[in-house]
Amino acid sequence: MKKRCVFCHKVLDEKGRCQNKACPDYIRTQILEKADKEAANADSATADGTSSGK
Repeated sequence: MKKRCVFCHKVLDEKGRCQNKACPDYIRTQILEKADKEAANADSATADGTSSGK
């Protein structure tokens, strides 16, 4: 059984996040996706040795 959003009852995506733009939970989804992208960019930068750390 697929999980549904507790606010709008739409089916959630693979990550368990609501993709309904009219839903209040969609703002949280956008914040989490942005954080995931930034984390992925940070991971790739440190793997390349291009990080400007210490």
